[in-house]
Amino acid sequence: MLPGHQPVANPLPPGRVQPRGCGAWTAPRSPLTRSLAPRWGAMRSCARTGQYLVVTTDGTGSAHRGSISVLACIAHECQRPTGDTTHGWRISPARHRGGVTILAVPNPSTVVIDVAGYQLDFDPATMLFRPS
Repeated sequence: MLPGHQPVANPLPPGRVQPRGCGAWTAPRSPLTRSLAPRWGAMRSCARTGQYLVVTTDGTGSAHRGSISVLACIAHECQRPTGDTTHGWRISPARHRGGVTILAVPNPSTVVIDVAGYQLDFDPATMLFRPS
């Protein structure tokens, strides 16, 4: 275990998506799903926090690690995907090989995630990871 990281006892099983306020963004044929899957794997979890939509992947793509993607919700951008665009999404690869799962959203500036068995806090505004 790396210093400052806590292991996660029961991460979400592979292939399970937790759609929480993400609507059509997590649909199997959405533009976001189609763009993330080849490199980062299938969508794993999704949550709305403050003014951000946060999506994670399972790490089964060519990069062999998951990702965490963030969209700042200005006006109605987060309600549903339009056209074939993924414009505005910021993507950060996971620090470890394996999937990324949202465990909790304790406040708008913190998303608690499991990254391949390590628990970290993620700030969607700054795209920074820190030990939980």
